[in-house]
Amino acid sequence: MCRRGGLLYVDDKAPGIHEGYLATPITTIELLSGMVIAGAIKAVLVGVFIAICGSLIAGVAQCLSHGGALLTAGFIALFSVAMVTLVSALTLRVRDPLVARGIFSILNLLLFFPGGALYPVASVPPWLKAISVVDPFTYAVHGLRSTLLEQAPAAALELDAVVLALFSSAW
Repeated sequence: MCRRGGLLYVDDKAPGIHEGYLATPITTIELLSGMVIAGAIKAVLVGVFIAICGSLIAGVAQCLSHGGALLTAGFIALFSVAMVTLVSALTLRVRDPLVARGIFSILNLLLFFPGGALYPVASVPPWLKAISVVDPFTYAVHGLRSTLLEQAPAAALELDAVVLALFSSAW
């Protein structure tokens, strides 16, 4: 999970550097949008690099054909924006950088394990399945797994894309 978008603001808040941001003639929305976009760009670059290296190592490089590569990059971008907006929304309310890092370590565990990256969501107990329905990791993992391993068409992934888009706009 890319955390630099909001954590950069918390890191600057501790020594008082953030007051310089607030003295500039840009609005708070523009400042927050810039942090989210910068964090998402970094996350997309890292995510695409990892997807390419992982598919080459796993021997499924054929999934990165023209359409598959664009679909994979799109899902990585949607997921990156969703996570960076979540992290930014939470960090704007935190003053201490160590508290923010602790919160995000716990949040990362709580979102990662029910998401289906390690084991299929269909095989988990009902109480964990209920958590995975509202977990954005579930939809990102399903979308990436479908594009990389199953080479599913874009129409089959509309629900995943809509949920990730709604999740990123909710924050």
